[in-house]
Amino acid sequence: MTVTIIKKHSQSFALRIGIVAVVVLAMLGLAVRFLKHNRPDSGNSPHAAPFADFSTLSDTLLVPVIELEVQDRTQEKNWTAALAARLGGQAEVTVPYGRVDVLTGTYAIEIDYLHKWKEGIGQALHYASVKGITPCLALIYERTENQTDAGMNDEIAHVESLCTSKGIRLLILKQR
Repeated sequence: MTVTIIKKHSQSFALRIGIVAVVVLAMLGLAVRFLKHNRPDSGNSPHAAPFADFSTLSDTLLVPVIELEVQDRTQEKNWTAALAARLGGQAEVTVPYGRVDVLTGTYAIEIDYLHKWKEGIGQALHYASVKGITPCLALIYERTENQTDAGMNDEIAHVESLCTSKGIRLLILKQR
């Protein structure tokens, strides 16, 4: 009977291999980040991040705010046209059982006034499901006489939490 002895590597050898792998991956990640960050890229490029240029409402609420030039703020279609132009998307795209306000290669965006957020969530989910892309809800931020910024921010925080739990990207639209 022949006995074959196989020499196993020690645990320290496996640990060294793991550390080397982590270091190599970290260096690759830094290189990719550096190359992306230093690449000259115009904001209007179709490959640019659609929400890369935004502000927020407050320090405690990190929801992207996009400021748009809208002639008649009372008409949702004007907000739709302005956002489609800003993102390089298509406005009013017909789908089964509805119409996507703004369609990009990544997002199906439903635009609504803040007080209609409940309807907007359902529409964003439906349109994204039909198109096979990420749902996005863009809420128009316009304070009425009986609203305060703090009250609106509380409502937006609630909507943000709900959108996050459903995988919906939330944006705020404001008049420039």
